[in-house]
Amino acid sequence: MTRKIKIFVLLFITVFNLNTLFSQDKKDKKSRFSIELIETFTDSQKELIEKEKKYLSKQRISIRETFTDSQKEIIADTTISYREKRKMVMESFSNDQKKLIERYDRRIDTIRKKFNKSLSKKQRILITKSKRKRSKKNDVKPDISFQVQLPEGAGPRHLSLSRNGNFVYSMNELNSTVTTYKVLKGGALEIVQTLSSLPESYLDKNSGADIHIGKDGKYLYASNRGHNSIAIFSIDQVKGKLKNVDFVPVAGKTPRNFAISPFGKYLYAASQDTGNITTYMINPENGKLKIQEPIFEIKTPVCLEFQK
Repeated sequence: MTRKIKIFVLLFITVFNLNTLFSQDKKDKKSRFSIELIETFTDSQKELIEKEKKYLSKQRISIRETFTDSQKEIIADTTISYREKRKMVMESFSNDQKKLIERYDRRIDTIRKKFNKSLSKKQRILITKSKRKRSKKNDVKPDISFQVQLPEGAGPRHLSLSRNGNFVYSMNELNSTVTTYKVLKGGALEIVQTLSSLPESYLDKNSGADIHIGKDGKYLYASNRGHNSIAIFSIDQVKGKLKNVDFVPVAGKTPRNFAISPFGKYLYAASQDTGNITTYMINPENGKLKIQEPIFEIKTPVCLEFQK
């Protein structure tokens, strides 16, 4: 039986709808209510909806006015995916920005609670129906024409997406390699490169395990079970290709899983067979890892996650 080990990291980051920070005009204009439901709204319910819109707009304007130059650069960067922009901006918020967001969130939450409390039985039924329709509409069926064929015996185990969304990297368990794919229009993948996750001098048994990209998007890390190491690769930001930087040993055996801290400063590797977790500090200049004390002892760690 496997065990899931969670690393609980206390982040003083307010989780709120960042769509209010980045202009999403099409989404903003489209009503989240069906016409049938809107027709049932009372005057007081309409007032609450308008009040919510007003505070969301004020929140957007107020936060944008506090953006630092570095935060503005992140938002303007066309090479970064929307999801990554959200993460980076959230992680860079100052305490004053967080307090400002919290203040508006409390007001908006109060309005939404009043609105929900005012809903009639008929309105609740209509909302449930509307949610079911949206859920069916958003269902995505896999397109097998998009599948990509790896060499026999590769055994792709885990994937990691580049920060700009243009490349995908797979850790291939059976032949201990890392494959780079270019994301084509429509979502199809094209193989760009395959590199070994092991040094040329190592000839013993090994299986590839986990794979992650650092928070700055410049370095990729892959773990080896057998060689018992973390392989480090630099990422060409234009072509997506990898170049080996280093192989760093773990303080144990079978690093089945590892995780990078939310701010990208540390990497934690879980050695399943020896029951310990190795902590490394990540050098932002070259992506290399420096082992830190102490080594955490924990029985059979197989999965590390940071709770948001």
